Amino acid sequence: MATNVSEKDKALQEVIDWCEQREVEGLRLANALLQKHDLAAYAVVKAQIDAYHKTAEHCCSMLGYSGSMLSCLTYEDTDNSDPSDQPQVGDYGVAVRETADGQEEIPFHIEREERTGLPVALLNERLYAKPEDDIKDGLYVSLFQLYLDGFMLSRTGRKRNKDAEA
Repeated sequence: MATNVSEKDKALQEVIDWCEQREVEGLRLANALLQKHDLAAYAVVKAQIDAYHKTAEHCCSMLGYSGSMLSCLTYEDTDNSDPSDQPQVGDYGVAVRETADGQEEIPFHIEREERTGLPVALLNERLYAKPEDDIKDGLYVSLFQLYLDGFMLSRTGRKRNKDAEA
């Protein structure tokens, strides 16, 4: 049975939200049981909390399209260090779009979003920012949203470090 990716993600997100709600409720109950020194009941509730947490994490790992990225989410122009035209964690470059006044260029880095594990662009909106600059505080945007906003991504390099490999 063929399933639309957005329908799958919507169903997964509902399961994630449900698990997280049960996890929060479980933490409240576990705290109350600890205050009453009921360690046997606490152990049972703690196991349930862990199960909800692991289920939510697994569902998060299943979010998004698992195959190749959509063609609209690839680089128009890449540096020559990697033949892949798909955004990867650690990449940096410039998001470009045509405007009435010419061209808008915003430096970006690709990072992994903590909750979903999907790659997102961190935009460096400071004046005179360069793509290779480290970004301490920027704007996180999904790659698909950049596409919808009319931007094309151009990779100018890739940083490899422990954070990028996660």
